[in-house]
Amino acid sequence: PRVHLDLVGEPDRDAVRLEELGATRGPRHDAWQVMSSPAGLPFCICDEQWPHQRPGATSWPDGHRSRLVQLCVDVPAQHHDAELAFWRAATGWVEEPVDAPESHRLVHRAESPLQLLVQRLGGDDGATWARAHLDLGSGDVGAEVARVEALGARVLHPGGGFVALVDPVGLPF
Repeated sequence: PRVHLDLVGEPDRDAVRLEELGATRGPRHDAWQVMSSPAGLPFCICDEQWPHQRPGATSWPDGHRSRLVQLCVDVPAQHHDAELAFWRAATGWVEEPVDAPESHRLVHRAESPLQLLVQRLGGDDGATWARAHLDLGSGDVGAEVARVEALGARVLHPGGGFVALVDPVGLPF
C-alpha cells in the first residue's frame, strides 16, 4: 500500500509547470493526471471542480478529538533538498518553523485541508525513493492510540510527542 497526494488544479496546464520543476508525467485520466515528484513520490493533479473544505477535528465518545493533520513526505537524504524545493514551488505554500532540523512544514491554512511535512530520512533507513505517511493529530495521544488500536492498528514505537503505528493492512501512520 502507498499514499499519494492529490493537488487540485488544471491537469493539462499544471502538468507542464510541474514537469518544469522536475516532476514526471504518468497516465492521463478523464479528471486527473498522474505525476511523480523528483524523488519518486506519486501524486495526481485533479480537476478544480472537485470541491474541498478544511475539516475540523472529530469529537469521539470519550471526549477526545482528532483529525488528519498532515501528509509526511519521507525523503532519502540524497533527494531531500530537491524534493523540498519541488513541493515549495509546486504548492506555493508557506514554510512554518518546525522543531526538528531535518523537517520542513509547508502550509496553506486558508484553503488546504492538510499540511505537508517534508522530512529527511536517516542514512540507516535504506530508502532510495520518497514515500509518504499520514499523521493524525489529537489533544490526547493516548486516547487516540487506544481508539485506533481498537480498530486494528498496531503500535510500532513511541517517539518524542508521537506514536508510530501501522493500520490493519500494514500502512504506517
